[in-house]
Amino acid sequence: MNTKAIAISVGAGIGVLLLSFLVDRINGWTAKRRVRKLVADQRSGKLKEVNLEDPKNGVIQIAERRVEVMRDGKPVDTVLWKAVSEISAYKRDLFSVDLICVGLKAQDDGREQFLELHEEMKGFKTFMAALGTLFTFRDPDWWSKVAFPAFETNLTVLWKTEDSTTARTAPLTRSGSTSG
Repeated sequence: MNTKAIAISVGAGIGVLLLSFLVDRINGWTAKRRVRKLVADQRSGKLKEVNLEDPKNGVIQIAERRVEVMRDGKPVDTVLWKAVSEISAYKRDLFSVDLICVGLKAQDDGREQFLELHEEMKGFKTFMAALGTLFTFRDPDWWSKVAFPAFETNLTVLWKTEDSTTARTAPLTRSGSTSG
């Protein structure tokens, strides 16, 4: 190999090294700038709430006497409010993120049923508001206990039949609900 080829190779190597150093510095600078902007936006109230709900994950439909999960416009699961015997919240570890889930355990006509609903299903926030109306949770601060620490299941029982002396048969009268 001649000295000219070696000099070109060394020069190209140094050039790539300097370029990667420059890119690393620019990425660090832009990341700090973005974080400062996010913090400023959060303090000023400009930061929008993140909405994870997506119909491709299922659609939660709230009705007067039941909750249904729809996929492709068809009901795939239904639980009657009066049949609910336990409500629990927990997280699923999806490797790089956590998914907060709420499970409804129900007894209907001697058949035990478990319905899992999660924060990425369309209608989850409305479902949680309805749930809070129909059932008195054991701990009003349950969300943070389930959410933290990250990547832990943090199973929390929100409500059990023995928490209430009345069956859940009261009609749901929240906006966005349907009768039935």
